[in-house]
Amino acid sequence: MTGSAIMIAAPMAQWLEHRSWKKAKTILIYKKGDASDLSNWRPIALSSCLYKLYTSVLVDRLSAWGLRTGALSSIQKGFVPAEGCLEHNFLLQQCLDFARESGAELCVSWLDLKNAFGSVPHSAIFKLLRQHGVHSHFIDIVEEAYSGSTTTIITASGETNPVPMASGVKQGDPLSPIIFNLFIEVLLRSIQAISPLHGFQLFGRTLSCLAFADDIVILSNSSEAAQHMLNVAGEVASWVGLQFNAKKCATLSVSKRRSQTVHTTVQGQPIPSLRQEEAYQHLGVPTGLYVNQTPESTIEQMLKDLHCVECSLLTDWQKLDAIRTFILPQATFALQTSRIQKTCFTKLDQEIKRIVKKALHLPARASNEIIFLPTQKGGANIMPPSELADVGAVNKAFKVLTSPDVVVREIAKASLKRAASRVMRNTNNDGLAAYLSGETLDSSSNSFATIWSAARNAARRICSKIPGFKWGWSDDLQRFSVHIPVPGKTPNIFIVDASSRDQLYRRIRQGLQHKHLLNLIAKPDQGRVMECVSKDPNSNHFIFNGDHTRFCDWRFVFRARLGVLPLNACLRIPDRNRACRRCGGELETTLHVLNNCLGKKNTHHPRTWRNRHSSVIKNLVDIVDTNTKKLVRIEKAVPGSSSRLLPDLVVLDERKKEAAIIDIACPFESRSIALIKKREEKCHKYEPICEELRSAGYTAMCDAIVVGSLGSWDPKNEQALDLLRIRPSERKNLKRRIVSDVIRWSRDLYVGHMTGHRQYSKDVDLFADS
Repeated sequence: MTGSAIMIAAPMAQWLEHRSWKKAKTILIYKKGDASDLSNWRPIALSSCLYKLYTSVLVDRLSAWGLRTGALSSIQKGFVPAEGCLEHNFLLQQCLDFARESGAELCVSWLDLKNAFGSVPHSAIFKLLRQHGVHSHFIDIVEEAYSGSTTTIITASGETNPVPMASGVKQGDPLSPIIFNLFIEVLLRSIQAISPLHGFQLFGRTLSCLAFADDIVILSNSSEAAQHMLNVAGEVASWVGLQFNAKKCATLSVSKRRSQTVHTTVQGQPIPSLRQEEAYQHLGVPTGLYVNQTPESTIEQMLKDLHCVECSLLTDWQKLDAIRTFILPQATFALQTSRIQKTCFTKLDQEIKRIVKKALHLPARASNEIIFLPTQKGGANIMPPSELADVGAVNKAFKVLTSPDVVVREIAKASLKRAASRVMRNTNNDGLAAYLSGETLDSSSNSFATIWSAARNAARRICSKIPGFKWGWSDDLQRFSVHIPVPGKTPNIFIVDASSRDQLYRRIRQGLQHKHLLNLIAKPDQGRVMECVSKDPNSNHFIFNGDHTRFCDWRFVFRARLGVLPLNACLRIPDRNRACRRCGGELETTLHVLNNCLGKKNTHHPRTWRNRHSSVIKNLVDIVDTNTKKLVRIEKAVPGSSSRLLPDLVVLDERKKEAAIIDIACPFESRSIALIKKREEKCHKYEPICEELRSAGYTAMCDAIVVGSLGSWDPKNEQALDLLRIRPSERKNLKRRIVSDVIRWSRDLYVGHMTGHRQYSKDVDLFADS
């Protein structure tokens, strides 16, 4: 039996012995507002991990039972495996859109419960669990868990005395969400019971109630029907010991496309009535009849946070991580749930680009694509919010069309057909896919924006960046799909359907990033090196956390890779002398400085090249095991060969008659072909020695380790590492150290070239073979 199974099977008496499971500690986390107001602090309860493990097993079983038997209504989306915020906001917005377009009467009532989780009477919990048919043994466990439970509050001046938990579900307990859902079912079912008379009709479905935990929305076909449903909700809530906070509730009555002031009450308290331009914050989305859902306050806060990050003392890579982790996610929820006006992101887009380029120490003329690429490909992995808005629009439409909830799915498809019928005659499934793909249609419509028009326009914009991007329909599977081409990759297309719906957002994002990479690589100057560094993630390991990287190397490497260093031939200044400032011969390009310039004026280029080369050798020799190290010869002639060549590394095992010749190369990354040619050149150079060794009875092989002078690790180096007998577990750190060391020496070479002063005082001391 597993540990969890043993715990479930343990006798009840053994459970009762764990008195520590009934004790918890609560800390208070400040939220906002007046710090002296206790309601502005969020309590976080900490209890036994063993207790949480035990109850988590129970939760899995009870949740599966509740969904299987129907004890949990499909309208309850809180604490269940569903995208409740998205689906409920969609259904509510569809009702408002339908009423606004057709002139139908609709009344929406948002209800707020006072301290819902903390005010539930324990006796009512146990009673309702029995009425649901929950097994008596399970109820006994819950009763015992709640009996005698206490918590102590941790404050600045110490801990309080134990506070008994007299009512409410236990804060921080894995059992609490499912217990609360089962408890509140009686309220939801009482509203649903009268939905045939008072609910709102939408595409052949009757909607009367939406719930996300304790956030409840009542939908009715008139203000009178709304009051009747509110009366029922109030009576049932009073019966189970709950109270509504009428001041935080709201009602929106729509008739003939306009809002009407209505007077409704719940539990005898008046509910505020919304005007048509007013919004109610429902599940994080401002909702109303004529409401702009663009999160302008969120965008303003993101701009403030961006400037705080820019002015902070964080390292440059930490600034990038802060933007990725804390700033961009602020908009992610809104992008996937709200109707966004993309023009509002213009300033945010510009500021993100400016600040990221500043963190990468790039000039304004540097290609923007490096901001968008994944860190594994050499970029900052910060996508523009305007593109994320398009991804979110397509993702939102796809999610509701493929929802596991049949009501959401059917309403979504009916709504899509209604929208498509305005601009096309053929609204079969293939026609709907063409509509969502943004294909040009014969007619146009001036109707207001919908989730479908947003998805359609977004698909058109994405298709302009990813040719071939489209929606599809499978007659065999009877479901929609989205096709995302990724040319040059294997496979060269992603197809996402209902079975893989959770991957859509990530796949479109990857498709856009791949297109940005292709665009950057296609650029004649700034794409040459990026073609090479994007081949292997080890070439860019330092971007995420700065490992093995000096600050000066960070300031150098991105400019060097894009070819925007302030060199004579890189500056776009008319009539400027583009010749090398040291040798006066060739054009002063990054390639020339790092790999070709011999210098005449107080430079040490050959010496630095030698150190860069030797740093790779030293890293390799240091990592090989002791037994192999005895067989390694460094820059020495191969015994038994007539050649005078001195390979960088030779592994000669006379007992096994095995020989391996490894040479090191640090060419400039003038496209991938430069690395390929350098490897072929090295192998061709030492092949005659291998032939001599083979004739002497050896198994001989030769290969090269090629690392670009700007840190491009060639994926084909693996065979050479095998020949050096380097363990796979040690290769990751080895590659990263080599990449960082090569960049370090290239930076020192560049600065020495610009200043005329050598940037190091000590040369690389290679391992000497005794």
